[in-house]
Amino acid sequence: MDKLQRLEELTKQMDASFEEVAGLEAQLQEAKENKRMLQEDIIPEAMHEVGQDLLKLPSGRYLSLEHELKVRVPKNAEDEAYSYLEDLGEGGMIKRSVVVEFRQDQEQDAVAALEALRHAGFHQAFVKKSHHWNTLQAWVKAQMEDGKEVPRELFGIYERDVAQVKKKV
Repeated sequence: MDKLQRLEELTKQMDASFEEVAGLEAQLQEAKENKRMLQEDIIPEAMHEVGQDLLKLPSGRYLSLEHELKVRVPKNAEDEAYSYLEDLGEGGMIKRSVVVEFRQDQEQDAVAALEALRHAGFHQAFVKKSHHWNTLQAWVKAQMEDGKEVPRELFGIYERDVAQVKKKV
């Protein structure tokens, strides 16, 4: 086999490996969705129907429902959500960063701006606010546990019951 034929054969093998990976990724995605449906939809619904959130199975394992709370501020509601938190005196959980973009050839300008940003004349600087997801999630959970109303759409609040199986203790 000459070198060109070998490269042709190797290219076919590479194409086959790409197809195999794509097929396995599709199978994995389907398996993950099946797992999610069982864990978040089907089993919790069946347990709600029987009025249980903890069961000991014949195998000796325990099936339980654990309530999960997810919080994610939608991009289009960030300003309003941050204002809401600041109005409540909870602005401390909001991170603030000053961002200035420089071209590759502006290294010296970047250093000067870091030393004296306002005097350097870079008008593209802006203050960016953000938050750490688990700090906000813990705050929302505490507010809800205290019976306080939190705007669900503003904080992207999503609650669900998730089935968990634990081995014998």
